[in-house]
Amino acid sequence: MTTLYRKYRPTIFQEITGQKYVIKTLTNSIKNGLISHAYLFTGPRGTGKTTTARIFAKAVNCLKPLTNIKNNFVKLEPCNKCPNCQTIIKNQGIDLIEIDAASHTGVDNIRQLKESINTPPTNFKYKVYIIDEVHMLSAGAFNALLKTLEEPPEHAIFILATTELSKVPETIISRCQRYNIKPLTKNQITERLQQIAEKEKIIIEKEALETIATEAGGGMRDAETLFGQIISIGEKKITNKKIRDILGISSNTILIKVIKEIGKKNALKTIQLINQVQENGFNLNVFANQLLEYFRNVMLFKLDHSANNTLLKDLTKEQLSELKEISASFTINDVIFIISLLQESKKRSSQSDIPQLSLEMSLIKYFLTTKKISTTITRENKEKNSKIEPTTKKKEFSDNPVTTKTPPTANNRKKTVSSKKENLNISLNSILDQWGMITDLVEKENKSIAAFLQNSVPIKIDGDTIIIKTKYKFHQDTLNEAKNRLTIEQAFAKILKVAIRTTFSMEDKSDTSTKEHTQKNGDALLYEAMKKVGGEII
Repeated sequence: MTTLYRKYRPTIFQEITGQKYVIKTLTNSIKNGLISHAYLFTGPRGTGKTTTARIFAKAVNCLKPLTNIKNNFVKLEPCNKCPNCQTIIKNQGIDLIEIDAASHTGVDNIRQLKESINTPPTNFKYKVYIIDEVHMLSAGAFNALLKTLEEPPEHAIFILATTELSKVPETIISRCQRYNIKPLTKNQITERLQQIAEKEKIIIEKEALETIATEAGGGMRDAETLFGQIISIGEKKITNKKIRDILGISSNTILIKVIKEIGKKNALKTIQLINQVQENGFNLNVFANQLLEYFRNVMLFKLDHSANNTLLKDLTKEQLSELKEISASFTINDVIFIISLLQESKKRSSQSDIPQLSLEMSLIKYFLTTKKISTTITRENKEKNSKIEPTTKKKEFSDNPVTTKTPPTANNRKKTVSSKKENLNISLNSILDQWGMITDLVEKENKSIAAFLQNSVPIKIDGDTIIIKTKYKFHQDTLNEAKNRLTIEQAFAKILKVAIRTTFSMEDKSDTSTKEHTQKNGDALLYEAMKKVGGEII
């Protein structure tokens, strides 16, 4: 039995979904005789790179190409009837050479290609070389290919395809016409699947097709493979519930329950629901992706509350109403933090034998962090309120001079204020001892902030606040941002086991306290190096 993605693989440019710009440019260049010697197609898997390359090979070698096409973006099509087109369709064309770079990575493979390239084509006008997953070639193979691309014969066309453009050398990229094959949208995949369903005479709910499109993640091949798996059940009518059962996708009801409990900061209930998802046999990786997608929608809704939000155009009115209600439970910072935690969870999920552990850890981290923030805010509010004198209390007067209260002097007032500050039970030297560990921990969360911190030095403890001097105004402003201070203070709390507030100020050359500190304790990095080798500052 032929798989769906092979059975319904596009054979002409018009059948390719979602790549109008690429198709328009390619067909126009063929029509006008402006064919390049090398092309580079880049994009996610299953989006049509190799398919486009094969249709292009047919079009440039077609004996009777079609040009009178009633289409806004297609300027030329292969006829699919001439001997050349039929040879390629039947995979019998010796002048169309397809190379899988994943299994032909060595320099010898490219040398063989170089030796054959000067031989003119047997039947075709052009000899077309399609090199799939080109990023898998070795350094030596890339160098050999570079020489070939620099001076190819006129009858040769190279089409390179890759899913990882970053691994292709710039010298190769610069010698090719580059085309970005974009991931398909949910609507584009749904429409294509609907066409296949009609041809296969399958009755399937639109919601079911949308679920398949969502799971495909922008790849048509993945969508068609999933659809083929579902069709093999043999049922006359396929419902969305059946699709979710087959793919192990949890219902939207339990997903919304989990998100609402996260919004309420109810850690226990959230973890119980996640375990319920696991016990019901749903795929935890799929569920985590559903969470990630929903919080992305919350983030987009936070950016634009309008009803005609183009970023959320795929959602129904009911879904938008539900999203509005849930969004009220989160700040934009909450959402960004949750998204980053869920992304970390995806990376770690394969490293544990307990499927739900990674997701549980990430959400508990969110609850603990937000609890610390709320506790800090509460403490700050209490301190502010404690400094406000009650205005409703009546003053007491006495004629007896002995009982008259002495007004507080400046020194007494200073002592009163300082006594209200919570003094840290930790020394500056203790902080310097752990400074390297603190900056290392910050680096795991934010490398740029860690770099700024490494060029700063703690110089003073004032109550429960540590004052840190920076060398540059930009560093000071960046480090003093609330989200960055929170990251740093969390690192302090984890290493030193004590809640510390931080404030950053510019290094003043005339500041005697800074000079005294530098003379006594040295630069933080020097202090750290001294500690490691067992030295002592005298």
